Order: sequence, then C-alpha cells, then structure tokens
Amino acid sequence: MAKESIYELQKIDCNCNDCKYLFRLLDKQNNILLESKVSDEEIFYIVKDRKAKYIQSTIESINKYKDFINDSEQKIQKQKNKLKLLLAKKYVYQGNKSPSQYGLCLKFDKQITFIPNSCQIETQNCFVHRKDEV
Repeated sequence: MAKESIYELQKIDCNCNDCKYLFRLLDKQNNILLESKVSDEEIFYIVKDRKAKYIQSTIESINKYKDFINDSEQKIQKQKNKLKLLLAKKYVYQGNKSPSQYGLCLKFDKQITFIPNSCQIETQNCFVHRKDEV
C-alpha cells in the first residue's frame, strides 16, 4: 500500500497508535508480557507434570494386570516411549498473544489501552495524526 494511502487510512481509523498525543508506556507493556510469559510457562509445566503422572499410572496399571492384557510388554514400551518424549519437551515462548498496547494520552492525561491498526470510533473527536501540524 502506498504511504499516502496508509496515512489516509490512519486518519480515518483515528487509532491511538498513530495519534500525536500518545506516550507509550513500555514498562507496563513489558510487565504484562512478562506476566503472560510466566503464566504460560507455569501452565506448560503443570500440564506436562499431569500428563507424565497419567502415563506412569497407565504403565503401573498395565504391569499390575499384565496377565489379563494382550501384548502388555509392547503397551508398556509404547507408554515408556510416550513418557520419554513428554519429559524431553521444553517450554518455548510463543510471543505475545494479546494485541493490546498501553500508553498515556497527553491530551487528556489518562492511561489508555488500544489495539493498533483498528478503527477507534471513540477517538474521532480528539485524534490528531502524529504527522499533522497543530
């Protein structure tokens, strides 16, 4: 898209991301991202631990009743392989899932939350594009 078209679209959308009164609160953004990452990592390890316990109990059950289970040794080996693969998994951060951005509106002196590249009807009256002169 041409620069002029992008500029015109931004003026129509009136998004805080393109407003000259926006002061970004990067510390707040980074803290929220860190909290999200820590939360995601905790959930990953909780689920991993539960799955490992389930597989171990499956192995114990097969061992306990192996006289009644066909191919019990193969089933035990299959479960052990599953467990080995599960325990080898490591947490990998997938990035920010929330599109929200945080800032301070210098015109109204208040904190704001917005989603970049979206139309904001509520800012039609106060928006001034950062490239425009006052």
